[in-house]
Amino acid sequence: MIPLPPLTGELVAFVVCAPVMVLLAVGIVVARKPVHSAICMAGVMVGLAILYAAQDAPFLFVVQIIVYTGAILMLFLFCLLYTSPSPRDGLLSR
Repeated sequence: MIPLPPLTGELVAFVVCAPVMVLLAVGIVVARKPVHSAICMAGVMVGLAILYAAQDAPFLFVVQIIVYTGAILMLFLFCLLYTSPSPRDGLLSR
């Protein structure tokens, strides 16, 4: 019989965050609008930061939130300006 690993906070964070991150990664690829894809990418980056925090890596946690997630939010703003949706369409239409 294979022994189970001990239940730690790191394991719980991984079991909770990993499936959510995989679904968000699929959402990046299948999203029709670039804005939705950027939001999914920001979610993946935040999930990765949570995993860093669970492994007691505070520097990587802070860098992940500030640098990478901030860069994705800039991509989000760029997508909004680049696609320039009309006000009557809305972000969630079609």
